[in-house]
Amino acid sequence: MPHRVSLTLRSLDATHAFARALGGLLAPGDVVLLSGDLGAGKTTLVRALASSLGIDERTVSSPTFTLMHAYEGGRIDPVVHMDAYRLEGEDESELLELGWDAPVRTGALTLIEWGERIERVLEGLLDEAPARIALAHRDETSRDASLTLPGGWQSRPGFDALASMGEGDTPPNRPGFPFSSEREQLADLYHWFGEAYRVSRPIEASDDPNE
Repeated sequence: MPHRVSLTLRSLDATHAFARALGGLLAPGDVVLLSGDLGAGKTTLVRALASSLGIDERTVSSPTFTLMHAYEGGRIDPVVHMDAYRLEGEDESELLELGWDAPVRTGALTLIEWGERIERVLEGLLDEAPARIALAHRDETSRDASLTLPGGWQSRPGFDALASMGEGDTPPNRPGFPFSSEREQLADLYHWFGEAYRVSRPIEASDDPNE
């Protein structure tokens, strides 16, 4: 089952912190689709991800016209950066002519801006569902990021650190639910037992959720 994490990136430093957490989770052969309006920060996030993998982010530029760049020398080698803005979503031959699938199948990490434009074609070419990052403007300096990870990634080292950065999914069987952690749940109980909370009116039978 896919896992979703939502968070707000309020600065470039926050973007780099998010990229470091995600970069630690990524593995050879992964495909990440990035979506969002023009100027939403897709290339900025790719640069931050490249930096987290040991690649000089100054070498990373948008491949809008060349369609594909490859960066070597990082923890995952190579990192393939694509821009699908000018591609036709139904034209599998155009993708294959680029040769994009060869590095994926031989262990490259592939980051695709405007990936939603070719997602239907990718479904027939990939062995595993891609990760997805949707970016949206919040204000001049902040971006909302919604990350969807394949279910199989939850067993990877670093998954918990990434999931804890955002709201994420909160399944009822998680320890501490509906609080974000068992520690917060215990803190809440401490406040109740210490009479730090006050009820402004007498408790009535109708307040019992089990009634």
